[in-house]
Amino acid sequence: MTENQILFIWHVDSYISRLSRLLAGIQNVSSKEEMESFSKWSEVRGVVVSAEIRWDMRQPAELYGFEILSILRAELRLKCPIAICSFLSEPWLRRRFPILDFPQHHPFMHLPASPETFIQTLREGEEADEYRLNDIIMSYCDLRGRLAKLITHGNGFRQITRTLGLDKAADSLFFYCLDDLQLFRKYLMNGALGETILTLGHELEVNLRKAIQSKSTEQLLATKTDFDSLLFELGNSEKLANRTSLKGELK
Repeated sequence: MTENQILFIWHVDSYISRLSRLLAGIQNVSSKEEMESFSKWSEVRGVVVSAEIRWDMRQPAELYGFEILSILRAELRLKCPIAICSFLSEPWLRRRFPILDFPQHHPFMHLPASPETFIQTLREGEEADEYRLNDIIMSYCDLRGRLAKLITHGNGFRQITRTLGLDKAADSLFFYCLDDLQLFRKYLMNGALGETILTLGHELEVNLRKAIQSKSTEQLLATKTDFDSLLFELGNSEKLANRTSLKGELK
């Protein structure tokens, strides 16, 4: 693994500035906007994420880096090793964020650390195969919750699920729906969602694609029933998962 294959996801501070000088060729992403516009994910062989990242006015205590980790796995489906580094202790973080229970895929580095430590830690990390990636996403990235949030809060999808109808004058509506649909498809790549959710999801995907291709607001509105059915099933599966978890705790 060479330095220029490593991506640092950090806020701007003196520490990352010093590391960037010492590790020639690494790339630093210092805002969510930069991360969303980054296009060379296929070239990245290792990622370092600051747990205490301070993006969008986030405070270090929020540990927003773990949400970034979930985005990298669940939304970008990144398979390479992703190291989490923090000034907090690993045992405390592991109890709060059990995604660290995959240390071979999410190695931990306690800060401060030398440049050589970053490189060596990522070298020792392992890429996740498709099966393990799906396991990580389903178990630790709250995939059902992300699907529900996309349906109700996506830039395009939320306009469909509202009861007031669509803004037919908005030229950007179909662009936003297509953008949401691309993320929706990535979520549906996880077979662990269950047959019913996947069937409903794929039916919705087909109907949305037809509506977007024809740029028909009437067809978009007709997909609202599909959205409602999928949301209902997501809610039922989440309740079932919670009941199963509770039974396990009571044993």
